[in-house]
Formats: sequence, C-alpha cells, structure tokens
Amino acid sequence: MISIGLQAPSLRPNTTMKNHKRAIALSDELVAEVLAADEIVVATPMYNFAVPAALKAWIDHVVRAGKTFRYTATGRPEGLLAGKNKKVLAIVASGGSYKEAGLSALDHELPYLRFIFGFMGITDIHFIQVGGTGAVAQGRISAKDFLAPYLNEIPRAVRHTASPHLQ
Repeated sequence: MISIGLQAPSLRPNTTMKNHKRAIALSDELVAEVLAADEIVVATPMYNFAVPAALKAWIDHVVRAGKTFRYTATGRPEGLLAGKNKKVLAIVASGGSYKEAGLSALDHELPYLRFIFGFMGITDIHFIQVGGTGAVAQGRISAKDFLAPYLNEIPRAVRHTASPHLQ
C-alpha cells in the first residue's frame, strides 16, 4: 500500500517557513512576468501524453489565487487576465502524431494548456503541433525534411500572436 499525504500549501507569507517564502518569491516573480507580458510563447515536448514536470511547475507558480484568478462570492473561479489582450503561442513537439482521428484522445497536453490558460482568463491561444519527431530519431526522415512544413507555420503564428506594436 502506498500512502501519500498531500496538502495544498498556504501562500500567505505570515504562515510560511523560509523555504515557502523562497517559493512564494519565485512565484511572485513568475506571476509578474506573466502580468507584464503581451505574449506568452510556450515551446514544450509532450511527455507521456501530457506536460513535462518543468512546465507543470511553472504553471503551478503562475496559477495563483488573487493574482491570476480568483473565486467569486458564489465560489466560481474567474480568470483575472481576461480582457488584458494577452496571447499565447504554444509549440508542442511529440514523438507521435496525435492529430489523426482516434489518436487525439491520447493528447492530454493541448486540452490542459487550453484549460489552464483559459482558467486565468487567456483565451487567445494558437497551437502548433509538431508531432512525429520519433521518425527523426529513428532515421526515417531527416530533421531538415521534418521541419520544412513548420518553417512557414511558425512565422505565421508569431505574426498572429504578436501584439500590433511588434508587427
């Protein structure tokens, strides 16, 4: 039998210990970056059909009650970044291609990223799925040939995602 005791940490500085204060300071810094950004670019692999641990850790630092979301008086969550004109470009690489019918149900990363940014109030999200990198690793296609279709898609997505003052 495995017993794991998990408890949500308190993010109130007066109730934390030294390590918690360091974690909150990092979280405050990352939240400040998100609040200041017009665009957020996420380039990530898919690990075991979901986000890698490092990206999940970043998400856990920036999804903060009272900072990027809040609970209303009725207990419903509300994204505090709604209406801030923030955009996300997420480039997701995976060994297999999960865009085909029947395999998309295995992709838990894109729905999760769409949900988590939406939870904070960011709904302008553009995804580029770079699926099938396993073929490069197996030598079935060269990296140059594999990347060729994306060399046009990425700049188009950046133009779509970029704020008008950056275009």
